[in-house]
Amino acid sequence: MGSFRGGIRDAAVSVIPGHYSLSVDHSKPDDIDTLLIDDTYLYPCKPTGEVDNSRPYRHPAIVSIIKMKFFTGSTSIGYQHRNRFTSSIKEGSKALEMEVPAPIIALVATAVRVYCLSNIFGLTTRSLDICCYCGVSKWQWSNQI
Repeated sequence: MGSFRGGIRDAAVSVIPGHYSLSVDHSKPDDIDTLLIDDTYLYPCKPTGEVDNSRPYRHPAIVSIIKMKFFTGSTSIGYQHRNRFTSSIKEGSKALEMEVPAPIIALVATAVRVYCLSNIFGLTTRSLDICCYCGVSKWQWSNQI
């Protein structure tokens, strides 16, 4: 599971700066702060630049990471197990649509959040993984090193 989660993290690191227009050297931490306010990083923007709060988890970065890690190629999990991606809606035309399971969306959204937090705290994404999964705060982490 750790290497799988690491693959998601690596995909996030490669996709996020471009999709959120962040500087590669992270010289604008305010941009990252803005993404975390009200979980803005989860939502796409309208053509006007305004955040579209009606479409959670549809930010192009999240969609891109999901496609990259779960639906690219015939050996991907999404391709091999496509019959399991059924709709949670049981009636009507949407009942036939395929749906990405909530745990996949949650895993990718967490990877994006970890990326943002790691840049604010000045930690590597690997170090922040440890903090997030163990419930260690930045203060505790800093004082343990």
